[in-house]
Amino acid sequence: SPDGRGQWSWLRENHSENYGGWVLDGFLRPPSPELRFLRAVGDRSLYMQAATTFATGTMIDWVFGGVFSKSWGPQYQSIDFTKYPIQNAEITLHFAVAYRWSNAPLFRQLAEDGFDLLVTGFQKEGGFASYRRSDYRGNRRSSGSSFSPRQLNDLFTPEQKQGLVGLWGLSPSSNPAMLPFVSRPESFAQNLGAMTALLRTMREARANHKQEYAEEVFCDSSAFVTARLLECARLLGDEAREEQAMAAMESLRLYRSGDNDVLRRGLGQDYLPAYLGDAIGYAEASLEAFRDVRLRYLTGLSSELDLSNTQEKLLAFIPQGVRT
Repeated sequence: SPDGRGQWSWLRENHSENYGGWVLDGFLRPPSPELRFLRAVGDRSLYMQAATTFATGTMIDWVFGGVFSKSWGPQYQSIDFTKYPIQNAEITLHFAVAYRWSNAPLFRQLAEDGFDLLVTGFQKEGGFASYRRSDYRGNRRSSGSSFSPRQLNDLFTPEQKQGLVGLWGLSPSSNPAMLPFVSRPESFAQNLGAMTALLRTMREARANHKQEYAEEVFCDSSAFVTARLLECARLLGDEAREEQAMAAMESLRLYRSGDNDVLRRGLGQDYLPAYLGDAIGYAEASLEAFRDVRLRYLTGLSSELDLSNTQEKLLAFIPQGVRT
C-alpha cells in the first residue's frame, strides 16, 4: 500500500520556505499535487504556508491570470512561460480553498483570475486547449507578462513607478524577469486600491497581446479542468462562474458517442477510443455537476430548478456505465 505517512514526512522536511513548493530534478513547479495531499490529510498549517509563499512569487501571471509551468536556476528566476490547463485548474482550486480558510483578498483574486483565464483563454469547443505556448522573448522575460523599464516609463508617472517597485516588485535588479508580483499577502489587502489601479493599467496595456493556444483538445484533461472549475465556483460562492463551469460540463457531452455512451479521446477522432483516464475524468466532472445542481436545488439558489428537472439534467450528464 502507498506509504502515506512517509510521503507526509517527506513533504514537511523538503518544503522550500522561500519559494512555496517542492523542488524536483532542479525545477520548481506549481505545488498542486502536494497541496492536494496536504488537504487530504488535514495539514492546514503546511498547506497555507506553501500556498501563501507560492502566491507571492514570480510564477504567478498577474497580467493574464494563472500560473507558469516551472522555474529553475539561481533563485528560480528562469521561467518557462508555457501554461497547462490541468496545472492551472488545480492551483486555482487551491487558491479558492486558501481563500475559504483565510478570507484573504489575495487568494480570492488569484482564484478568480485563474478561473477566468481557463474559461476565456483555454476554452474551446468541447473542452480546453492542451497548453498555452510560451511567449519567451529573451533576457528571461515574457513578451506579454513582463514589462521593460522603458515600457513602464511610457505607462506611469514617476510617483506611480515608485509604487510599482514597492507594491509590485518591478525592479530589474531584484526581479530580472520584470514580472509583477506580490511580496506579502498583507500588502495586497492593505494597498488593495492602489495595487488594483496599477494592475489595471498594466493589463490594459496588454489588451491586444495575442496568446497562442494549442489546437488539441482532449476529454481527460478537459473533464479534469471542468471538475476543478465547478469546485472552485462553489467555494467562491460565485453564481455567475458556476454557470460558466456548468456550460463547460455541458460541452463535454460532445465526447459521448452512440447510445451506449462510449467516450472518445478527442473531437474529430472517432477512430480513437477513449482511455480509462477519459472515462474517469468524465465521471468525476459528472459527480461535481451533480453536487452543483443538487446544492442549488437544496439551497434554493435557482428557483427554476425543480426536482424532476434536476434529476433529468444529472442523468443526461452521467454515462450509463457510471450510473449502474
